[in-house]
Amino acid sequence: MYHKDAASAEPVYTLITGASQGLGKAFARECAMRKMNLLLVSLPGEGLPELCRNINREFGVDVQCMETDLTKPDGPSRVYHWAVPRYRVNMLINNAGLGGSRKYDECSIDYIDTIIMLNIRAVALLTKLLIGELKNHSRSYILNISSIAAFSPVPFKTVYPASKSFIYSFSRGLREELRGTPVKVSVIHPGPVMTNPEVIERIHRQGMLARLLMLPAERVAHIALTRTFKGHTVITPGFFNKLYKWMMKSLPVGLRIFIASRTLRRELDDKRKYVNKIKVA
Repeated sequence: MYHKDAASAEPVYTLITGASQGLGKAFARECAMRKMNLLLVSLPGEGLPELCRNINREFGVDVQCMETDLTKPDGPSRVYHWAVPRYRVNMLINNAGLGGSRKYDECSIDYIDTIIMLNIRAVALLTKLLIGELKNHSRSYILNISSIAAFSPVPFKTVYPASKSFIYSFSRGLREELRGTPVKVSVIHPGPVMTNPEVIERIHRQGMLARLLMLPAERVAHIALTRTFKGHTVITPGFFNKLYKWMMKSLPVGLRIFIASRTLRRELDDKRKYVNKIKVA
């Protein structure tokens, strides 16, 4: 089913951005377990070629990689010109993204610009560039990675949840536009994802709510792909994430902001204490 398109004898590929670590790496391995050939994209210097070799050896699928910066003006077009002339792409997973918690007035211009360029511009342009190729298959998919944060403003993140709200709106609108074509668009809203010890520690600093919403990256990737192939439009993995999403849609905006503010303020205060402790030591 995944090695070849039903309409062609040629092998087909899934293109994953931000594939070298975290959720992107979990997506790559989950796809490989399903015998899907891969085109993996990430920043240089993150061990992507080694990951490709390891996945190829372990799962026996073809894995190709490209190291590039999607926040650069020509980033999305470079990926397109590398992938489409050489490979038949029948799935795009827009996973690359940047977040973090910090006060807006303490953020650098470059930090804000990078979030916008990666979380919004790269997704919109790479999707636009690949739609023609995706329409050439009997069945194809776009999976966009949003966040549970998309459903409410979040102080001390500010730009990140706004960017993920864009992904949600963009995905829903695009799915309707592509109705009647072979291309199905899905969007997933994970909560905090367990990827590495540093991330897990940061999630724990946010308190009980964040810990309840936390899921392993492998679990999120499995749920996302399973439900995408079943035709789900919006995917929210995990019971507590579904409950949180319902709360965020039901509560007054002011109360949502208050809850989020308390959670993130605790993380920032704990982080500040930790940094000060290291300085004193």
